[in-house]
Amino acid sequence: MSISFLLSKPPVLCAQTYSHTAVWLRLAPTYSFTTHWSALTDLYYRRQSHPDYGLLNPLHSPLLLAGRIGIGYRSKRWLYTVYPVSYFYTNPALANASDLRRAPVAEWRPSVLAEWTLDMPRRSALRLRAGYEYRLFTNPDLADIGRFRARAAWRQGIGPHAYGQLWNETLLYAPPYATSTNNLFEINRTNLAVGYAISNLATVEVGYQFTHRQRRSQVEFDEEHALTLTLFTKLSR
Repeated sequence: MSISFLLSKPPVLCAQTYSHTAVWLRLAPTYSFTTHWSALTDLYYRRQSHPDYGLLNPLHSPLLLAGRIGIGYRSKRWLYTVYPVSYFYTNPALANASDLRRAPVAEWRPSVLAEWTLDMPRRSALRLRAGYEYRLFTNPDLADIGRFRARAAWRQGIGPHAYGQLWNETLLYAPPYATSTNNLFEINRTNLAVGYAISNLATVEVGYQFTHRQRRSQVEFDEEHALTLTLFTKLSR
């Protein structure tokens, strides 16, 4: 075998995994018009660690600012939701020097979701949810893409006011595909949380979330360990 042949072989790309820490904050008010119909709102604010300052500072750099408004219809076992107004401003996950040079991405993200609930003994419940979102980027150089979401959650009541919850969600590329997308998988998340109803109108939830994300290069991956804090509020007529 000649030396020139060896030198002409394409390089073998090795997978690279980057670790991150983050804090995810969410405010989720709802307003019920009737027993079936409600208005839904979500406000998100997230921060992340910086590669130059270590994983022990998950509040160092901005990660995401977002909000959405929708409407939901609930029956005995089903919840259908539509979010026609949904805006996300996302900073890149920071892992290396090239990430520090990447610009934030702004997008409109309308979505539809359907969730099925099975009540189980001892105040537990199984919830299965699927949905589709259409990502319309404000940067004309970025092609709009679709994304499919599927989530399975188990919830267990703890005493009269608290609960525990474990869920896993997978996000897949869906039509229309970006031209650079050669596979379907994008993100998988697992969240373990506890919630407490501080009143009839408000519930606080605290959780740990692990996210595994595949980058467009398909040989680079992000693994994020996040603290999640959510405040749910409920109002009705």
